[in-house]
Amino acid sequence: MPIDRVVINASPLIVLFKSSQADLLPQLFNEILVPQSVWEEVTLSQSDIASQQLPNAPWARQMEVAIHPSIQYSGHFLRQRLKPAFHRWYLPQ
Repeated sequence: MPIDRVVINASPLIVLFKSSQADLLPQLFNEILVPQSVWEEVTLSQSDIASQQLPNAPWARQMEVAIHPSIQYSGHFLRQRLKPAFHRWYLPQ
């Protein structure tokens, strides 16, 4: 019995399109939601099979995902706190 609704990430979309198995998705799920950022990631190159076929997939539905401001701030804060450590560990002296 198909699951009613699923949100999918870029990696499974790319793999399924490249292996010609993307049509399995609507057999397994009634509604396949693709967040806008995932849609953009998959279609960015415009030179591979996934980027060409996703926009024409009748089962794929783009969706906006709003990120709560506290999460955005936390991510920014964490990046700022980790920046000195990143430079110390990963950048040549």
